[in-house]
Amino acid sequence: MGEEKVSVETKNIISNFYRKADKYADRLDLHGELAYKEYVEFVKRFVAQNSTILDLGCGTGLPSLLLAKEAYRVIGMDISPVFVERAKIKERDNLKFTCGDILNIPFKDMTFDCVAIFLVIEHVPDIPAALDEMLRITKPGGKIIILSPNLLSPFNILYPLIDSLFGKKVNFMFGVNNPWKIGLLLVKNTLLLLKKEFCTKATFNYRKPVLENRVDFIADNDSVYLACPVDFKHYFQEIKTAKIINYQGFGKIGKIFPDFSTGIHIVIKKN
Repeated sequence: MGEEKVSVETKNIISNFYRKADKYADRLDLHGELAYKEYVEFVKRFVAQNSTILDLGCGTGLPSLLLAKEAYRVIGMDISPVFVERAKIKERDNLKFTCGDILNIPFKDMTFDCVAIFLVIEHVPDIPAALDEMLRITKPGGKIIILSPNLLSPFNILYPLIDSLFGKKVNFMFGVNNPWKIGLLLVKNTLLLLKKEFCTKATFNYRKPVLENRVDFIADNDSVYLACPVDFKHYFQEIKTAKIINYQGFGKIGKIFPDFSTGIHIVIKKN
């Protein structure tokens, strides 16, 4: 059901992969503005204009550019020099890009009004270390915004399963295609999610990622963290330096069954 630690060797393999993934960057360049609309609108709900934002895992720069167009002062950061080199052509007065590792963010304490991360946290091999870094560089009263797929949500398997029954072509999570394996994955993920529900402490679970430097890779095959909103709920209940001010208040499922929503939509305010 997923390990609770990632080996140093695996961390290095993941880091080296993204640093050189030029075909992966080609895939990111295919994304249009619509792919980031939800992210930008969500940030606008919680962060005042003219705020300074660190856009973590900015890829080839389009999400950072869209935030800059909304009158934010933005620094886009990514671990990949390949991604950042492409992003730099988008720079302007209120938008800059830099290379950096989320586990060792190259900025001073209390630098940003907001630290935002979109569809990236699931690729991070040490979530507590990343959250500590994000908190460190956020100003008191500042926000941390996390948007991600909820990789333990049963609906992320059930929805494509229903589509497949109607003859639609779908890609199942982690590239699983065998019907029995799809059913087993559904059971495993649901059981792990329910287990987290009844825990009082945060437990972050990881998987072995499938790293493919291809334009046609399957989304989230390269995820290493089994991203789940319950983890963040427990984590920020345990610490005293920040609190969640928006938890899964997005979409019908998110409002009724927040922990089972297909996505993660969380806003944290630093004390």
